[in-house]
Amino acid sequence: MITNKNIDNALKEQNYEEIKEFFKNNSSAEERVKYLKKLYGTGGWGIPEKGDFIDGMYYDSSRIEFVKTNNNWKRETVKMKWSKVAERLQKIIESESQLSLF
Repeated sequence: MITNKNIDNALKEQNYEEIKEFFKNNSSAEERVKYLKKLYGTGGWGIPEKGDFIDGMYYDSSRIEFVKTNNNWKRETVKMKWSKVAERLQKIIESESQLSLF
């Protein structure tokens, strides 16, 4: 099963510091979506047998797709539009900022 933690970890694996900086300086949801689409482009990555983690992430102009293969080699996927990805990244960034206050 693909968990929220799996998705969050996958989003933090690629360009995360750059994304945080852009989000810090650009609060427009539309600009964030445009930025993410351009940053990711079309493509993806895959890592076979990664355990309890996302083992593939694929993206194009409309969405990002997270892939996880379970122990029975059954493939699970979660697809998110870029607007949802931007919202998710903002929540991750905010939660990290709150944790750093303690």
